[in-house]
Amino acid sequence: MFENADLSGAVLVGNLSGASLKNTKCSSARIEGFCQSVNIDGAKFEGADLTGISGENLTTCYFAAPPTYDAKTKFLDKFSPVESGWQPSSAPSQK
Repeated sequence: MFENADLSGAVLVGNLSGASLKNTKCSSARIEGFCQSVNIDGAKFEGADLTGISGENLTTCYFAAPPTYDAKTKFLDKFSPVESGWQPSSAPSQK
């Protein structure tokens, strides 16, 4: 559905169940709604607002390559990205 897309800053609201965000850049995006069984393989959620997705929905999402997030990514309090296998993004190198 959105594989390999750049959805940076986008607002996605509604039923995304069964969609694919594989390798999608969702930086600073706001995503809310029903999101069960979404493929988030390698997706990038740095700075994204995911507070509109229940933790229960997020735990049904699947991936082979972990999705990434950073300190600005917002989750509902009941969801732990670390416990769900998500990876914090690497800080950009400063030269």
